[in-house]
Amino acid sequence: MSIQIDASRVMRLKLILVCIFSILILQMKALITYKKARIIKNHVKRFSSLSSAANAANNGMEDLEVAYPNFSFTIHKEKVGTGRIGTLVTPHGNIETPNFVFCATKAAMKTVTPAQLKAEGSQFILSNTYHLMLTPGSELIEKMGGLQKFTNWNGPMLTDSGGYQIFR
Repeated sequence: MSIQIDASRVMRLKLILVCIFSILILQMKALITYKKARIIKNHVKRFSSLSSAANAANNGMEDLEVAYPNFSFTIHKEKVGTGRIGTLVTPHGNIETPNFVFCATKAAMKTVTPAQLKAEGSQFILSNTYHLMLTPGSELIEKMGGLQKFTNWNGPMLTDSGGYQIFR
């Protein structure tokens, strides 16, 4: 008994399988994007309610001076080009301004250790909160003792919201 296989039928079958797998992959990506969007929407709702409460409390108080404990900024020279020479004091260390900031997007510098950054005079690093939320996640960072211990960076840190990346 011999079975004859038509080459054009095999090609059509392969094409159909590729289309099915492509559709499945697109559906999985859409589901992942939907879940991320739901998480972000919940965070935005919480932030909006806090922001609305703060705006209501400060209504008509535009000149209100806000004080952050253990933070200060001292201007040493008013204008140097387009910046100011000053010192930003934080609980984790001082930062001279203007300053070049390294971006440790997922709380890690690639190919450089925190000790090497310090040795080269880096005063602080920047991380992206949105990327950290995706990987490794806030639960792991909290479990490790916070972002300072997670990164092994003993110094000031700056985090941005990652709001731009949400819409990419």
